[in-house]
Amino acid sequence: MENFQNSLSDLQKRFVKEYIKDLNPSEAALRAGYKKSIAERTADMLLHDPAVVTEIKNTIKAHTKSLQVEKSYIVDKLIAIAEFCLTVEDVLDKDGSPTGKQKFRDTSAGLKAIEILHKYSGMGEQKISGLPVINTIENLNVKKL
Repeated sequence: MENFQNSLSDLQKRFVKEYIKDLNPSEAALRAGYKKSIAERTADMLLHDPAVVTEIKNTIKAHTKSLQVEKSYIVDKLIAIAEFCLTVEDVLDKDGSPTGKQKFRDTSAGLKAIEILHKYSGMGEQKISGLPVINTIENLNVKKL
């Protein structure tokens, strides 16, 4: 993948570095040195700039490789979390006896794991001008990096 680092301004380079820390565009723009009055708008423009998006993806890809975590491990864990959390269990009364009702263990966590798998698989990816738009960690498709 082409390296756009040389075509970025110093402020854009700092934005990329700061954005990768927490994926908070407005805060990254402020920390990079953009004025508060234009930080949010500038961050949005930067995340739609192909050179900036490519540099973010390249940097995250390099960081991901350095972690040495297999993608299959992450997918397997997300599936295990979803299956565990969406398993039905008996509702017990205060004495520990079944009430005859059932519930999911943790619907919220199970659905979040499924949402991440959905986005990780590329089904939830947004595109503008043929390039993925990175708004949050959740729509960053590491598989396609």
